[in-house]
Amino acid sequence: MSEGHRSIKSSMAVDVSPKAKSASKHDGRAEARYLFDPTAVRSANVSAWSKRARTRFRYPASDGALEERTVEPHLVTYYDGRYYLVAFDRRPRTNGWRQFALDRIAAPISLAGTFEYRPIPQHYRGHDAVGLFKSGESIEITIELSPRIAEAVGGRLWQATQRFTGRPDGWAVIAFDVFDIGEAVRWAFAFGAQARIVAPPEAVSLARDLAAAILAAHEGVPDASPHRSATSTPQSA
Repeated sequence: MSEGHRSIKSSMAVDVSPKAKSASKHDGRAEARYLFDPTAVRSANVSAWSKRARTRFRYPASDGALEERTVEPHLVTYYDGRYYLVAFDRRPRTNGWRQFALDRIAAPISLAGTFEYRPIPQHYRGHDAVGLFKSGESIEITIELSPRIAEAVGGRLWQATQRFTGRPDGWAVIAFDVFDIGEAVRWAFAFGAQARIVAPPEAVSLARDLAAAILAAHEGVPDASPHRSATSTPQSA
C-alpha cells in the first residue's frame, strides 16, 4: 500500500449513508449540501479508497456555481484550520493535480470506476505556511521587513524554499515561491505597515488594491476609541 493511499485511508472516506444519498434529491437547488464532518470523517466508509475508487462530486467554481468533478483521491492535508483533498482531477483542461477543501465538497458523492495510484508531486506534500495553493506556474514574490519585525519573521520557517537576507540598516528581505500571489500578499498584510511587497509588479498592484479596498470598507465606521498609529504592529511574529 502506498504512502498516499495510507494517508487517505487513515484520514477520510466517502459518505454514502442514507442521509447523504437522500441529498441527491436536492441536486436542482441552488444551495449546496456539504458533507464533510471532521468528527466522523475517519470512521466513514474507507472501502472506497481501499478499492482505489475514483469519486465524483460537485465543487464550487470560481463564480460560485457547482461543477461536477471526477477525481482520483490520494492524500488529505491540513492547513490553517481546514482539511484539503489532494487528488488528480480527470478534467482534460486541468493540469491534473488539484486541492479541494473538504468542507466545500457537495453531496452526493458517488464512486466512478477505479484508478492506479500516481506519484504525488513533492510540492503537494509540503506543510508550508506560505504557498499552499498550487495552480499554473510558480512566481517569486519579494517582501521587505522593517527592523521591528525582521528578526522575528526571519527566525521562522514559513516555506521550505524561502530566502531571507538581512541588511545593515536593520531591514530584511524575504522571498517566497508561490502559485497564488494573493496568498503571499495576505500573509504580508498580517504584519501591517511593517512589511511591504516590492516585487513582482503585479503583487505590488494587488497589495495597493487590497489596501484601498480595506480602507473603503472602513469608511463611515465609528471609531470611538483612541486608535493606534498606522505603523503599529505586534512586536512578535
